[in-house]
Amino acid sequence: MHHEVMSGLHVNSLRKHEILRKEQLIAALFVSGKSCKGEYLKLFYQKTVSDVKSRSPAVQVLFAVSKKNVPHAVSRNRLKRLMREAYRNEKQQLFTLCDEGRPEMSGIHLQIAVLYIGGRKSFPSFELLRQEISRLMHNIRLSELT
Repeated sequence: MHHEVMSGLHVNSLRKHEILRKEQLIAALFVSGKSCKGEYLKLFYQKTVSDVKSRSPAVQVLFAVSKKNVPHAVSRNRLKRLMREAYRNEKQQLFTLCDEGRPEMSGIHLQIAVLYIGGRKSFPSFELLRQEISRLMHNIRLSELT
C-alpha cells in the first residue's frame, strides 16, 4: 500500500504541534475570526502573518464539544476523536491552500476551531462528520486568506 509522504511525515497524520493550544490565539480566533456553519459543526478560522520565520505549522486546529450540548464525558470524547479523525483525513485541502512552497503564502498561518453544535439526541456518523468538515474547509477561500 502506497502512502503519500510530506517532509518525511505521513500527510494524514495529526502531529502534536498542529493542535492549537495558545490561549491568546484561541481568544483572537473567536473574537476576530470568520466562521462557517454546517448541520453538526461550526468552523472558526483566521489567518495570522508573522515576519519572523515561525516554527509553528502553517495550519493549527482545535476541537471542542460543549458540555451543555453533550453532557456525558464519554460521548464528548468520542465526538472529539471522530472530529479529529475526520479532519486528519481531509486536512490535505488546507495544506494545498496554505502551501508553504509558494512565496505569497510565506509567513501566513491559519488557525481553525472546529466546534460541535449538534444536539445530544443522536450523534452523526464518522462519514457525515468527514463530509461536513470537507465542505466547511472548502468554504475557506484562498482570496479570504491572502
